[in-house]
Amino acid sequence: MNKKLLLGIAVLAIGLGVLPQTLALFSNQHNFYDTINNPTGAVPCLKCHSDIFTEISQPGAVNSAHAALASSSPGGCDACHATVAPAKEGISRGAPGPGVTFHAAAAPMCIDCHGPTGPGANAMNIVNGPNEVHTTFYNESTKSGFLRGGNEACIGCHTHVGVNITWQRATTLTFNSTEQVLPDGNHSWIVNNFSATGTNITTTSG
Repeated sequence: MNKKLLLGIAVLAIGLGVLPQTLALFSNQHNFYDTINNPTGAVPCLKCHSDIFTEISQPGAVNSAHAALASSSPGGCDACHATVAPAKEGISRGAPGPGVTFHAAAAPMCIDCHGPTGPGANAMNIVNGPNEVHTTFYNESTKSGFLRGGNEACIGCHTHVGVNITWQRATTLTFNSTEQVLPDGNHSWIVNNFSATGTNITTTSG
């Protein structure tokens, strides 16, 4: 039998076996999501961000609140990334426009929802609380440019992300303490002239 004929039959046989699978693979995959006429967002966020949903779905009251928002319908992740936060930041979802609107999703700041009112409003204490020791930590994190606002500080403490810290502190504290004998015989102390000397540098990871 002609070799070319045999080769043609072989190619045809392979084609008959592979072509249906190819058609099945690509069938119904060209029905596009309509996000232009559906500004609430028709694209399932989990299609690309399933890892994020897995993280926030871990057991815990706070995570449960975020997971409930993410899995709610309609809206889902839009509750923070396309509706609430942008409104508070003075921008809105719509046609693409640099500096004014966004096409898919905004990166909100934690305090968009957690302050100054609403759920978690006490988070604002870390921003401007007069007695809050972490205020400097938060305010300095806003200068990093890594994440929006002070989100680095929020994520550093409130998630399981690793944190490496280099601490620089004094090794010795010096002050004067002077005893006084009062007229009634009691004693009191005047403590002043505090100073710190020496430098200790420690790196912690957690």
